[in-house]
Amino acid sequence: MQQAFSRGMDGLILRPGNIFLNTDTGVSSPMNSNFALLMMRAYIDTGLAPDLDIVFEAVGVNQLAEAMVSVTLGQTNKTMLNLSNPNEISLKDYVEMLSEVTSKQIEIVPFDEWKERAIKPLKEGTPLFPLTLYFQDDTSEELMHFDTSLTQIELKKHGIYFNEDYKELFSNAFEKTFKDALGL
Repeated sequence: MQQAFSRGMDGLILRPGNIFLNTDTGVSSPMNSNFALLMMRAYIDTGLAPDLDIVFEAVGVNQLAEAMVSVTLGQTNKTMLNLSNPNEISLKDYVEMLSEVTSKQIEIVPFDEWKERAIKPLKEGTPLFPLTLYFQDDTSEELMHFDTSLTQIELKKHGIYFNEDYKELFSNAFEKTFKDALGL
């Protein structure tokens, strides 16, 4: 893309991070619809989470839509913006928050033990089975951090800031969407 931009081509590439619920209504897409929600369900259903040095981020779908419209209608051009939430939390903090919000105990165990106990037993046709494709070997390169510094500069011009309070976000989602979806 950089070569195309340097040759005069216009363009704007927007890469969303974890698209989550509507921050105003608490309504979310179905639990089995994306990786982040599947992982959340796996932690809650199995009571286990892997001990990985990764972060979690999520952007409300309404916030993401506002950001996309603003930068698209603005003067942003010839760039790629990672629309991930810069307000990340560690996996450990994320799991603790999930445990608190759902009142379910979630134990953090070594990655290999987690795969053996939580992923390996999954059977085809079960809601969590798609996770077996992500965790066939070692940790996936898809579980990485994206630089959002350029995005934050651009969004600040439009007065857009992504949610920082994950506990409020998850509590709202749990009560309005996830509690019933998880059968809790």
